[in-house]
Amino acid sequence: MFQIGFVELVILVIVVIVFLKPEDLPAFFRKIGRVLGELKSFTRAFKWKMTEMEIEENRKKKEAANQKSSDSDIIENNEASADKKE
Repeated sequence: MFQIGFVELVILVIVVIVFLKPEDLPAFFRKIGRVLGELKSFTRAFKWKMTEMEIEENRKKKEAANQKSSDSDIIENNEASADKKE
């Protein structure tokens, strides 16, 4: 998801420890955990919706192709019956 390496993570932790008081760290990390959980939930829902939209789009394309082929069958049948009448 994020391309954060070990060095960047260590620097981030050091910066957080320097700017926050030790008693504020648990609340901060709980909040970060909640935000990351919501982000993960959002991305999961987004992926599911995109997959659902792709399935619907493919279904519509298939229906359109089937309708087009059935229309061409009707036209061919009409032409064949017209040829028989002549």
